[in-house]
Amino acid sequence: MRYLTFILIFFGCFSTFEKDKQNKYNKKFSVYSYKSENPDSLYLDLYLNLPNKDFVFIKKNNLFKSTINISINITDSLENKQIIHDSWKHNIIENNYQKTKEFGNNEILVKKIHLKKGLYKIFIHIQDDDSKNKWTMSETVSLKGYNKISDILVNYKDGGKFYPLFDRSANNMDSIYCFFQLDDKQDIDNLKLFIENFEINDLIVNPIKGSDNFFNLILPTSLINLNDPTLIFDVGSSKKEVSIRFKHKDIDKLFKDPDLILEVMNYYGFINNKNLKSKSIEDKYKIIKDYWMDRDPTASTDKNELMNEFNSRVQYSMDNFSVLGPGWRSDRGNILINYGYPINQEISNSNDNRSTFLVWYFPNGRKVIFIDQDGFEDYKIYREVY
Repeated sequence: MRYLTFILIFFGCFSTFEKDKQNKYNKKFSVYSYKSENPDSLYLDLYLNLPNKDFVFIKKNNLFKSTINISINITDSLENKQIIHDSWKHNIIENNYQKTKEFGNNEILVKKIHLKKGLYKIFIHIQDDDSKNKWTMSETVSLKGYNKISDILVNYKDGGKFYPLFDRSANNMDSIYCFFQLDDKQDIDNLKLFIENFEINDLIVNPIKGSDNFFNLILPTSLINLNDPTLIFDVGSSKKEVSIRFKHKDIDKLFKDPDLILEVMNYYGFINNKNLKSKSIEDKYKIIKDYWMDRDPTASTDKNELMNEFNSRVQYSMDNFSVLGPGWRSDRGNILINYGYPINQEISNSNDNRSTFLVWYFPNGRKVIFIDQDGFEDYKIYREVY
């Protein structure tokens, strides 16, 4: 996942994109508000979460580029008046074709907005510049400020930089970093942290340089080794809660052969770990768990839809495309696992009846043509049309 960061990012409530005609997509945007220098106004941080696989990429100069058009409109709900309109083009650039269609590889765009306290309607429009596919989303946001302590932004640290932990999953991490703002920085001496009903002592809290009354609480994950714990930040009479995802779902029941699944995940670039043979079964399942738990689109449910979809595609490929080798290694398996199930298909013969053509059609306008030249139904990719 890549992050294009314009500002210090803050985390808030999610809403989802929907494609025109109400076809749901997994694009998301999130907002977080915090106090500004003006007591009558707040800062609103807004970021967009855009999956690469939903956009068309064009190869040029050994790079793959997708251009998207973005428009943001903010309306004062009480006065029914548009107060902000901004639009721009954004290029997503990858140096590897695999990254353009990889599960969980998203572009994160962030924007900072200064607003007075009030009730607002946010509209965001996205258009793929090549396919002309459009997505629209909206969210009503109430900006009221807070009492003593703001909402909590959960981060992780990578390469000396902080990144928002968008899904709040603490799997496979040594520590998480909780950012928050206080009305009065002296209240930091009164801060208490509880995990469920247990108070954590000897807190590690640092002020964030260059920011107004912002702090960073460092929390080792060894202290929150529970299933989906709730962290409670207590400053006197004011409390803020944040839920952390820490799941161990029954992946061993879904993936009965961890060696096979890890081989598939390595083959398609989901992970890059070739030295797995010497690892224990428990360690192998942990690698699988950590990968899919970090990408669970609905953390509050017992199902991981993305993981189940991946398993479905792998199993379908093995059951239907295993002609001269494992179905998941076949060309049809490759397309199915990366793009998903086609919405339609056509079969036709060449003019001399020596070859058979199979065409798959996908919702985003992509068309993949296969050819069977030997009559064994071992279809090879003949052409992809975008």
